[in-house]
Amino acid sequence: MIDHVRGDLVRREPEAIVVRCNGIGFRLEVPTGAYAEVPEGEQVEVPTTLILRQDGVSLYGFSTPTEREFFALLTSITGIGPKSALGILGNSSPSELAEAIMNEDVSALVGVKGIGKKSAQRILIELPEKIRALRPGSATKPGKKSSQAGLFGEAAKNEALEVLLSLGCTRAEAEAALDAVADRLEPGEEDADLLVMHALKALGGR
Repeated sequence: MIDHVRGDLVRREPEAIVVRCNGIGFRLEVPTGAYAEVPEGEQVEVPTTLILRQDGVSLYGFSTPTEREFFALLTSITGIGPKSALGILGNSSPSELAEAIMNEDVSALVGVKGIGKKSAQRILIELPEKIRALRPGSATKPGKKSSQAGLFGEAAKNEALEVLLSLGCTRAEAEAALDAVADRLEPGEEDADLLVMHALKALGGR
């Protein structure tokens, strides 16, 4: 697998970029708008995914590793191919997509080319648990309760904060959302997964 490509951005297209690395130009299909603000000629490091098919080989590029993770989650769903996944990511950032999924917002998905109501419903059914499992650097497994006692344990809060930051939220947004949901939780609900879910709903309702 090609994990990333580092080189000069030599050309932008509506849904692709070309990066020259050691004299070789790699054409990467990307979400619409990716690298739109990067000047041509500037060096970039692009996280990538290589997909082999019977009809050819395609290399996909992303703005961040998190965006690549969401691409993998989306294409794991039956009926969602790479083109549709790129369309979704071009329409929403990872944090916006996570909010839509946690809020069961079908309308945020069906407007994307190639995504009908059935495909959108599959996304809303299959991805919430997988999104909550995106917890870089954490030793706690999804669904496992924090050992901290109390309504809003610091361990769970810090863990939830890491998840929100990895989804593209700013620290200020993430901390404000976590503080806002503290009063909504019942005693003993210090699980980080639950905090993330409530925080994303709070962010989506602003």
